[in-house]
Amino acid sequence: MGWRCISVKGRDGLEIRAHSGYFYNPSRADLQKTRQHDLDQAVYSPFDLTALPITARWKQTVAGEKPGEMRAEFELILPANFTEIDDADNNRIELDIVALARASDGKGIGVPVSRTIEGHLNASQVKQLREKGLTYANALELPSGEYTVRFVVRDGLNGRIGSVAAPLKVSIPAAGASAN
Repeated sequence: MGWRCISVKGRDGLEIRAHSGYFYNPSRADLQKTRQHDLDQAVYSPFDLTALPITARWKQTVAGEKPGEMRAEFELILPANFTEIDDADNNRIELDIVALARASDGKGIGVPVSRTIEGHLNASQVKQLREKGLTYANALELPSGEYTVRFVVRDGLNGRIGSVAAPLKVSIPAAGASAN
């Protein structure tokens, strides 16, 4: 995606209300060039992007691998037909998934999740994605605190992006208490 500036002029005495620009979708040849920029813009945008519908759900919080951190498990639910499947290239898909926790000051906390799912699907996998969609599960390891987690999914075949922010409160349980 990119931003194109526009200007609108009118005759004297007219009040004009117009946006200063618009987002555009580059050609497929440009999609790999804009990949990281697109993901960075989506992760730090204050707005949810809606070209790909995403539902994020927190599963559970359990003890993390590092002392003083908890593992916040999540699922991203992507509905039927959410992604492009390139039938001409042996049912190829390409998805980028990013999750980043930010503190109230906007600073990124912990190690972000960043995953690319790319490959060729068999007939049953194509049917699954077209009829039921995809559920992606992973986790963030974070210290105690209150966060906003931005989830982003980008379709690498057409550049469409979806994002959603979800609040998360992480607390380290007292000794002997359950983490769930």
